[in-house]
Amino acid sequence: MKTNPHFLIVHLVSNGDCLMSTAFAHHLKTIHPHCTITWAISYKCKQVIGHNNDVDHIWEITYDAEKDSPYQTIWSKVKQEALALKKKGTFQEVFFLQIPPDNHHYFDGTTRSTLFNQLKDKPSDLTPRIHLTDIEVQNVSDFALKHDFKSYQKVVLIECAPSSGQSFINLELMLELLERLAPVLNNHLFIVSSHLKINTAYKNIIDASALTYRENAELSKYCSHFIGCSSGISWLLTSNWAKELKQLQLLKKNAPAHGFASLVYDFKHHGIDHQHIIECDDKSNSELLEIIECFLSDFEKAKQKYHQTLVPYTHSYLKEVLYYKGTESFKNYLKHLGSVRLYRKRNARSLFFEYQYKVLLSIAFLKETLKRRLRH
Repeated sequence: MKTNPHFLIVHLVSNGDCLMSTAFAHHLKTIHPHCTITWAISYKCKQVIGHNNDVDHIWEITYDAEKDSPYQTIWSKVKQEALALKKKGTFQEVFFLQIPPDNHHYFDGTTRSTLFNQLKDKPSDLTPRIHLTDIEVQNVSDFALKHDFKSYQKVVLIECAPSSGQSFINLELMLELLERLAPVLNNHLFIVSSHLKINTAYKNIIDASALTYRENAELSKYCSHFIGCSSGISWLLTSNWAKELKQLQLLKKNAPAHGFASLVYDFKHHGIDHQHIIECDDKSNSELLEIIECFLSDFEKAKQKYHQTLVPYTHSYLKEVLYYKGTESFKNYLKHLGSVRLYRKRNARSLFFEYQYKVLLSIAFLKETLKRRLRH
């Protein structure tokens, strides 16, 4: 390989997933300090890699989101162009990191490990990389001054707009909870960070939709606690720029297989400290209020009392594999079934799992046999 190779990373969406992949760009720069890295990314997620010192060029992919999908038509088009450029010699290597539509067979339970399972040379440092500008830092400083952060005993950053089915929380439910907490905890400031605007009569519940996704990394430095749903901001707070906060993650216990997103499960797998995180699944509103109050007043007590160990929902995973619609090719279908090997290695070695897996394979071959007989 050249001493100054040109690499292309193709990862179009989403914010959290692209952010995780920045660890690979940093890895490439570490082992190939004179390399050039171009990143093909959706216009919707371009901000994630903006001003990143490891990314030399951004190939911004624009499209009509109403008509085209970054997982289907746009992905196919970009992939074709990328491979043509590699053949031409523009790039020495192309890395297609995005999971759907081509990399489902590397799935082993969570997003980050799945992204890197395809790589022979995986990054040792998995810290997501983001770099904010002086203007962004000043924007957050002005925001904190405007809302008088310093006058509050605790400042709580809140994420409540999950998009992958990983959590039961949503903006309406979170606001309902906060409006019951705000008058009781009037020395706490609750910052709701989302792309959606909110309206509330409580002075200590504020709307942070004016800040960009990136600016939440800087905003974390002004906060004491974080309530999240393992969406984009949760993973932004694992980056090199953000401050580590005490966290309460509100997740679904039986989330769809590819929607499972426990931070603790991910951190344990990669040997990352997770003592600052509490995770729990769907609860009644009264239980959630009790958990949040305890989390904010006594973290260790809350962790001991409410933390749940969440693992992928195996039945949902096997069901997704069985009804996989990514390709009509039986060969590719079997390739997709290969992900069970990775999933099984990480998550389950029980006899029941083996039984389910064998039934799955039997059904798959039966379907193919019937299909071929009908054709003849």
